[in-house]
Amino acid sequence: MFAYADVVCGQSRSNGFTVPKAVGSVNDYANVIPDSTRRSLSDSLLQLKNRTEGEVVVVTRATLEGLDASDMARRIGTTWGVGAKSGRAKNAGTIVLLIPKETSTDGRGYCRIELGDGANVFIPDSVAMSICVAATPAFRARKYGEALQGIVLALSKRYDAQLAAPVRATMIDTLPSVPLPPALDRVLRDYERAWRARDVSALVALFTEDGFVLQPGRAPARGRAALARVYAGQGGGALRLRALAYAHADTVGYLIGAYGYGDAPGDEGKFTLTLRRVRDGRWLIASDMDNGSKPPG
Repeated sequence: MFAYADVVCGQSRSNGFTVPKAVGSVNDYANVIPDSTRRSLSDSLLQLKNRTEGEVVVVTRATLEGLDASDMARRIGTTWGVGAKSGRAKNAGTIVLLIPKETSTDGRGYCRIELGDGANVFIPDSVAMSICVAATPAFRARKYGEALQGIVLALSKRYDAQLAAPVRATMIDTLPSVPLPPALDRVLRDYERAWRARDVSALVALFTEDGFVLQPGRAPARGRAALARVYAGQGGGALRLRALAYAHADTVGYLIGAYGYGDAPGDEGKFTLTLRRVRDGRWLIASDMDNGSKPPG
């Protein structure tokens, strides 16, 4: 939990500010995070908590309501009890607070990463400030979801380095997720949306002109015309994609992940994407190879 000398308990109230009830790990009271990004952030923060026992909570508010950003974030973290009470992640809670300039009473935007005493050990205040500063270009472009994804990714790396337990996977489905940079995460989220909508054109547009797909029990397909034939009649389910590993350099990269559907536990299969970055900065899929978790029978 948050541990400070001036701990505020219960329903905190100051200068007319009442700490609201938490709605999860992502609390978008300012309504600036797209739904798909909110889901991605929630998944990343849940996986982080599972790996490290550390807790990071994202909060957006329209205004500071007469408080400074640090005080508001601290009151929220203390009232909600963010962070573990014991164990390796004791008091290692973090609040990421965002006030958009468009709704702020003074016309200025605010980013505050407020750290519990346990988190402050491995994330100094200077580092927290630099993480917010690095997100400034996205904030200025009003890409608030993308900015918060970058902040969560940077914090996750610090938590993992300090608190992550060694992975002792006995089943392939227990492999932990990893957070992705916003540009790569967008590939998975766009794929999910197109698949759920049965939008063949949108799926094909995620691939390079010479894109390649290999699905279980099907002949390989190369080129967008062939991919359109592969995807015809597919999709419609609540596809859920998560990343297990990735790397990228310059204009090439790869992503290894797992897929499932809806709220069903476990993964139904794994996939490997090779990626290519095009001139406008977007990452497109050069190849997609899938395989089910269950052996054929």
